[in-house]
Amino acid sequence: MVLGDARPFVSALITLDSTALRAWRERRGLPQEVSVSDLQLVHGLHAEIDGAVSKTNKMVLKAEQIKQFRILDTEWTQSAGELTPKLSIKRDVVLAHYASDVEAIYA
Repeated sequence: MVLGDARPFVSALITLDSTALRAWRERRGLPQEVSVSDLQLVHGLHAEIDGAVSKTNKMVLKAEQIKQFRILDTEWTQSAGELTPKLSIKRDVVLAHYASDVEAIYA
């Protein structure tokens, strides 16, 4: 989810698709139990996501580019109230659930 309204720069909260993450771990021979946090620190997940963000940033105006992001440990779900039945993001709910991550981005 991209953030930036009334903020000094554009940022994003990033969730990872569990199926894609499972395949990513398998390609690298990593156990499925390794946490997303450990994958970011030790196994290059953050660098790979950063590369994808950088590639995407080249396609938008400078003012629209994502300057910082956080990779979250969980997927957003309907049961947690973060997604609608159409799988649209409920921004207000996500912002409430991840307020500390948003604050850390803009600190």
